[in-house]
Amino acid sequence: MSDGRARRARSGPAHGFTLVELLVALAVFAAMAAIAQAALTAVVQARAALDLRGAAVDATARALAMIERDLRAVMARPVRADLGARLPALLAGEGGLELSTLGRGGAGDASAARLERIAYRLGEGRLERLRWPAPDRADGTRPERAPLLDGVVALRWRFLAFDGRWHPRWPPAGAGQPLSALPRAAELTLEHERLGRLQRLVELPEQAP
Repeated sequence: MSDGRARRARSGPAHGFTLVELLVALAVFAAMAAIAQAALTAVVQARAALDLRGAAVDATARALAMIERDLRAVMARPVRADLGARLPALLAGEGGLELSTLGRGGAGDASAARLERIAYRLGEGRLERLRWPAPDRADGTRPERAPLLDGVVALRWRFLAFDGRWHPRWPPAGAGQPLSALPRAAELTLEHERLGRLQRLVELPEQAP
């Protein structure tokens, strides 16, 4: 009996985790889980923000490419509007743009190209593209409207005349130019809620009226 008691005394008392140790371990585990959850949430939010920005970049690139395409295919051709009014080949001001342009087929394929009247309008943060079925429209003709880009804060234009001067609208006020007159170049400044300020400078084709 004495030998057994001596061996138990040498081996020390047997015990498990105390309640305090369990609580400390649970607190550490909870803190690590909270940190991991916060990090995962941050990664998911960053990925979502990148996806939204990427989508905005793609949509903006497509919109600018379409505007540039229409500008490069502009034609020095005035049109007849409602009530017989005559509109310049290119008309711009207050953020909007309207122009006569070659449609599908473009300037390099005259056999497939057709003259169109196109306009760009900004309203409530959305840029729209308008297209009339014929350049000379009858009274009450409604254009086809297509949303082009959301999140647009502002849209501004400048036009470079052949005398080297810039104008915020076209035709320039008091210039006395014919309705078929076109600028040498057009500068577009677009402010987007996600992408900030973007600018494009487009050289227009030089044409005889």
